[in-house]
Amino acid sequence: PNNAFSPVVLDGSLTYTMESFPFYAGSFPIRVGGEYAHNTSAASRGQAYVATLALGKSGKRGTWDLLYRYKNLEANYWFEELVDSDHGAFYQVASPNSSGTGYGAGTNIRGHYMRGSYSLTDAFTVAATYYLFDLIDRPAGAASSQVGRVQIDAIFKF
Repeated sequence: PNNAFSPVVLDGSLTYTMESFPFYAGSFPIRVGGEYAHNTSAASRGQAYVATLALGKSGKRGTWDLLYRYKNLEANYWFEELVDSDHGAFYQVASPNSSGTGYGAGTNIRGHYMRGSYSLTDAFTVAATYYLFDLIDRPAGAASSQVGRVQIDAIFKF
């Protein structure tokens, strides 16, 4: 049944660290990674994958990072209520299980996540994130569902 969840999840990453990099304080990590999930109980649309490229690592004064992720989260791979609510698409037409039209977070989305962060001090980092997501399966009658969003964060550690 489509409402049962028996996920199998695989993930991994590789990191290469350079001794130095222009405009970066300290050793410079480059990471590539991925994640694959399969809901073995789903009759269809039960897979998801994420590919990641990360350059640098913010958190200490003068450090920064750039992160890119491509996500493809099919509708039945996981509980839609537990997926990151920042990732979503636009529903022009209400889908059978939705509460209506407009922005909706959850599963049945694919797209790009890009973030840049810079640490002004060891305790203060600023970040900008851009989300560009679309529905995988659009409701009948929907022409476009793509949503682009910008989010600005100020992160204090203490």
